[in-house]
Amino acid sequence: MGINLSNENQERIQAKLPVIDDKFLVATSFGFGVATYDINNNTSLHISLVCLYDAFRRLEMARTALHRSYEGFVWYKEESKQSRASRDFWAVREGKFYADYVVLLLYATAEDFAAFILHFLGIEDEFSNWLKEDSTVRKLEKKRISSLQAQVGVFMEENYKTHKITQSILSLRDDKFWNKAMNYRNTWVHEKPPIIEGLGYEYNRKTRLASGEGYRGFSFGSGSSANFNVEELMEFANKATEICAKVASELLEVLIEKRATELGETIDFENGQISAELF
Repeated sequence: MGINLSNENQERIQAKLPVIDDKFLVATSFGFGVATYDINNNTSLHISLVCLYDAFRRLEMARTALHRSYEGFVWYKEESKQSRASRDFWAVREGKFYADYVVLLLYATAEDFAAFILHFLGIEDEFSNWLKEDSTVRKLEKKRISSLQAQVGVFMEENYKTHKITQSILSLRDDKFWNKAMNYRNTWVHEKPPIIEGLGYEYNRKTRLASGEGYRGFSFGSGSSANFNVEELMEFANKATEICAKVASELLEVLIEKRATELGETIDFENGQISAELF
């Protein structure tokens, strides 16, 4: 697909995109202070750096996919010289293709957050023991919770309710756009991808057999109803990326604070350098 959007549309798309905190490139780097801290305390802070770095890299990819989603949609809707029918179809197709990837990346990013939290706080064993408790097993089964991010969220709310990290991840859990994106992802993975309006006839996985007293039939028609239009999909993919980027930045600030107060490190973000006091 050759796209050469006008400057006006390029600027309009750029203005829509969430901002990713680029301090992670320095703040998640391994250094003498981290090594000394983990050796002296038998901790795994160095692993948490990797987890948070991975989360930010996935966020960057989600932002790129979001950009491509808008780019393809706008190109076919406003600038392509193809027929109207072709333009409408490809606008939806390109918008959906890349927006799908956004929500998949966001789910993986939240899994990175969960891994970061466990290693950063040094609560891997505590969390593991909590998972084995009968009350926890019943609770998670009742709520049908299986992902690490959801498990860690429940654990933190129960055991570290007032912690800054808990407040951050609960803001993610309670965000309506995040929940729309995660529900979309769960359906996409475990069932049939949600039907998007404008891609032709599609059918959901519900039966079309109809039966009653004395008859049985099969319904024919123009396909199942759409779950979303592509503009809705792109909107909640964008908003979910935005709240995810906010939480990532908050987790990063907690890390930066720890490196400064507990590890005695000074972080020079402008020059990309970390210096540590010698204890």
